[in-house]
Amino acid sequence: MYSNPPVHGARIVANVVGDSTLFNEWKQEMELMAGRIKNVRQRLFDSLSEKDKSGKDWSFILEQIGMFSYTGLNKAQVNNNPTSHSSSCLYKHSSSIYVG
Repeated sequence: MYSNPPVHGARIVANVVGDSTLFNEWKQEMELMAGRIKNVRQRLFDSLSEKDKSGKDWSFILEQIGMFSYTGLNKAQVNNNPTSHSSSCLYKHSSSIYVG
């Protein structure tokens, strides 16, 4: 047994993609969001590189894309992560970066 997704999402997409004005607006919003994420990644990389004296190579933060990053943190480091700084970590070494 399986379930089909509701059709209204597909209709919204069809309306946006089918209207050049809406499509261009959507494209600009996506470019803005992607730019903000890249900016946050750059600032995080710069801050970690400046403050971390362990010699760890943080360049993977710039090489990965999107809101998630595989950090390589161990369980103890994840448990020590302060969630009040717009990030959250899972035990599988993945971190979310919030852009707001």
